[in-house]
Amino acid sequence: MKPSHVRKAFEAKRVFTDREDATSLFRAAFDGRQPPGKYSVLAWYGVGGQGKSALSRELMRIASEIAGDNTGQKISHARVNFEYPRLRRSERALLSIRLQLAQVFGARFPCFDTAFSRLHSLSDPGIDMRQKHPELYKGDNGLLEEFSEIAGGTVGEITGEVLADIPGLGLLFKISKRLTNRTQEWLARRGKHVLAGLDQLDQDAIAENLPRYLGADICDLLAENPSSRITICLDTFEALWRDYNSNDTVNGAHADEWVRNLVQDAPGVLFLIFGRDKLRWDEIDKDWAPIVDSHSLGKLSDQDADQFLAGVPIEDADIREKIVSSSGGLPFYLDLQVSQYADLSEDGVPQIDDFAASQHDVLPRFWNHLSDPEREIMRYASYPHDLSEPIMNRLALVFPGALGQLNWGWLARQSFISLATNGDPVMHNLMRQMAQDREQKERPERWAQIHTALFDMHDADAQPSAEAVVTTDHEAAFDAALRHKLFSDPKGFWDWFNKRVVAFESAYRSRYLERVFRFLYTELAQAFGEAHPQTLLIRSKLLEHIGNQGRFAEAEAECRAVLDIYHHLDGFGDKHPHALVARDSLARQIIGLGRYGEAEKELQTVWEAYCGLENFGEVHSHTLAVRHNLAGAILSQGRYAEAETVFRAVWNIQRRSDNLGEEHPHTLITRHSIASIIGDQGRFAEAEAEFRAIWNIQRRLESLGEAHRDTLTTRHNLAYEIGRQGRNAEAEAEMRAVWDILRQPDIFGEAHPQTIAARHGLAQQIGGQGRYAEAEAEFRAIWDIQRQSESFGTGHSDTDRTCFWIGKMLDAQGNSQEADKWLGGLEDRFLVSLSDDHKYVKELRAYIGSRKTPD
Repeated sequence: MKPSHVRKAFEAKRVFTDREDATSLFRAAFDGRQPPGKYSVLAWYGVGGQGKSALSRELMRIASEIAGDNTGQKISHARVNFEYPRLRRSERALLSIRLQLAQVFGARFPCFDTAFSRLHSLSDPGIDMRQKHPELYKGDNGLLEEFSEIAGGTVGEITGEVLADIPGLGLLFKISKRLTNRTQEWLARRGKHVLAGLDQLDQDAIAENLPRYLGADICDLLAENPSSRITICLDTFEALWRDYNSNDTVNGAHADEWVRNLVQDAPGVLFLIFGRDKLRWDEIDKDWAPIVDSHSLGKLSDQDADQFLAGVPIEDADIREKIVSSSGGLPFYLDLQVSQYADLSEDGVPQIDDFAASQHDVLPRFWNHLSDPEREIMRYASYPHDLSEPIMNRLALVFPGALGQLNWGWLARQSFISLATNGDPVMHNLMRQMAQDREQKERPERWAQIHTALFDMHDADAQPSAEAVVTTDHEAAFDAALRHKLFSDPKGFWDWFNKRVVAFESAYRSRYLERVFRFLYTELAQAFGEAHPQTLLIRSKLLEHIGNQGRFAEAEAECRAVLDIYHHLDGFGDKHPHALVARDSLARQIIGLGRYGEAEKELQTVWEAYCGLENFGEVHSHTLAVRHNLAGAILSQGRYAEAETVFRAVWNIQRRSDNLGEEHPHTLITRHSIASIIGDQGRFAEAEAEFRAIWNIQRRLESLGEAHRDTLTTRHNLAYEIGRQGRNAEAEAEMRAVWDILRQPDIFGEAHPQTIAARHGLAQQIGGQGRYAEAEAEFRAIWDIQRQSESFGTGHSDTDRTCFWIGKMLDAQGNSQEADKWLGGLEDRFLVSLSDDHKYVKELRAYIGSRKTPD
């Protein structure tokens, strides 16, 4: 033992060895001229420990070396290691790439920065972006400075300065006069096209489009600097499939979809990808076949390994031979034993018996040669989900005796610790797993205590201060908390999880929750198998969050896979309660796809099955929920009287004192459905009275209140019935008040279906007062959101109904030829998913029949 500030007696030199084929391939690709429109992907694959990360770092070193030799040429590279958990989130990885490229190109990433700032205002409401991402404000970034000042406000506000024919860019044109001439020129030339519709995208849609925005900026940089070269290196690529329900890179294609999108949107960039498995992008799309050049990365030869050790230098040939033999050609094990050799050299001369005789003995030998304080630091460092000095310091406060002399510098310097691009450390997975296995076996009580302490820290950080105000920091804390809880208290995990997840579900963080349930599904499938009841229940929840993002076809396929397992599982079958939950979910995905008749048949079967089960029956909450969904499927086909009868049957059970009671939120939802059907059948005054009664109850209840989404839905529909009776100004004022609440980033945001419904109703009331041009502009803005949204899309009946209203408003202004373009083919599109009796179809036919053909 010596003071850390004393110069070491032996300094190990680690000179990159071999991989000449790989470096030659890289040099040929890097030195060659890559046209701006050409794609290039070099990929290396192989099992863990073979030195893929070392190779990626070496290639980045070569790129830096070339950049230093070419002072007149802009050469930039970015490296992202997915071993670091936070970088597996696409927005974090893309931000890291942008920041690294900016070191050469400066702060000229206007498309990405604008979109990222908008995403921040939605995902982290109330948090100043300058404080959370100060690195984005370095250099000449006037656009971002101006955007940040007002991004948290009403981004889609229509003002006199906004160009009406560019939907979704209200904010940018609002501030355009305050920007530099250079940025104004970019906005007019490029920004208005790339960023069109940004204001109207929700946070999930913006996150999915970030590769496109970054790709656009990169293309602009390459166009402005024709001789420049950009390389993007993605390491530990297989980590993208951790927490994912499919390890297959084709069936699990959604995991790296954002990477493929980035490559597609950034031609002219050389991409380097390092992972365990060969890229199979050509099986997803054959166009990738000539683009991706994959190479297997083998082990180091004994000769190359010996050359590496001689360069350290390890002069004793016998020791080198033993290290080479025990390492098995894997650089990770070579590197560990070099560290061991260096430490032993500080206290004397290393002996041959100090080193492992086989690969299985390398990690234990390395562990045993550490001092007791170093081993203790290693033990504790293997626990955190995201290793950092602040987390280790917090642990030291809880366990002062064990970590009273935490040497963070020593830990960060170890060969098994790699650094992310932002400087955060990541422990090599092999070392982490060995340390955790030892802890659980040798100190099971302490193992549980440390996981519990970390759980308590992260659980406190994961709880939002108010309903629906959830940030990415809450998500990161919840990620860590659930992992530590799952390890330390598996019996208490589900009670805790079911309580905590409500906040994220209430905030509609479906994209995040998909990742959470993928992780849980993977853990349960590995522990108990895919056919275990708990695994299947979690998979059912996973598919719901897939469907909540509008990916109904994918959710339907997942649901059918779950049902196929239930069908063949002993003791379950198609009518087991667990299978019925999945069948109800299946029907809801089918409704999302517009196949209402098919959904009705499925829900009718599920409802009858619940009625016949001993522990359920007609009055059980599950049975009533399915019957409510059944009524909705009937209603969607335009059979109003029949749907009203079913809804009333559900309501009459729920309102009973021995069931939910008159004022339970679920009872009020059913009553709300009845009121809607009353209005749809022309009984407007009766519907208004019903909605007003429901609204007065909801706003009074402590569990709901004025700003709850259920209360706002009732208020919106109340206004709709008011408008149906000709009181359009009164209805407009009510609907505008509802829309202004719903569109707030910490409620639903501009693109949420409920916000769209409120805005749609508002536009109808504006048109009902003769302000046709204003109403047309509103409907066009709504249509632009719907056609880009996964929740709607161009083929959705609600999107087509907006086309109908645009046509009506054009007709009202005397522009029948333009109206024909919007109304033509609508009936055929409606009938793809709707019945002849549906209100949309009847409404369209009645209007077409009443149109006056121009002379």
